Amino acid sequence: MGMITDFFAATPVQLADAFAGWYTISPKKAQGTVMNPFTGEKQQITDWQPDKFVKKGKDNAFTNIRVLPHAALARIDHVKLATLNGLIVEADFDESVATIATPALLPAHGNGECGLHELPSTFVDALAELDPKQLKTLAKRWQKTDEMKADRFKVSECEQVLTDLCRVATAATEQNAKMFFLWSL
Repeated sequence: MGMITDFFAATPVQLADAFAGWYTISPKKAQGTVMNPFTGEKQQITDWQPDKFVKKGKDNAFTNIRVLPHAALARIDHVKLATLNGLIVEADFDESVATIATPALLPAHGNGECGLHELPSTFVDALAELDPKQLKTLAKRWQKTDEMKADRFKVSECEQVLTDLCRVATAATEQNAKMFFLWSL
């Protein structure tokens, strides 16, 4: 089972329409401590709490985003995006992961098998401004990272992912919208 990630551009109204039945994030965060299963060390976590419906209605997010500027990509996760963000805007990796992993909305069912996140505007703007030569250079650099090598990405696959991300980022900037990604298992 792999992760599928849908990237799309949406205005606030389009987002509410597409994600009717999802919750906004409560300003109150629940902090907790858990044992890391890999290291055995205690670590702090944030448990995001639902607040109110973004819009009442039936959850059809996976269908509704198809009408928006959109790209469906496989094997692209928060860590790969944070790595790419670091390469493009020289952002701190840990800060990028924390920002990118913060949910934009929470699904009503809360089963942990999908999530919605907003990409940082600096990242989206930088993607939208890439020219073909910069894109090829960036694809080569991204492919050499541990995250992309671990998933055996080829340079050509990195180029295709970047091309799709740039297309959606360009649409977001042209429409004065934000860029989001919806992942599902």
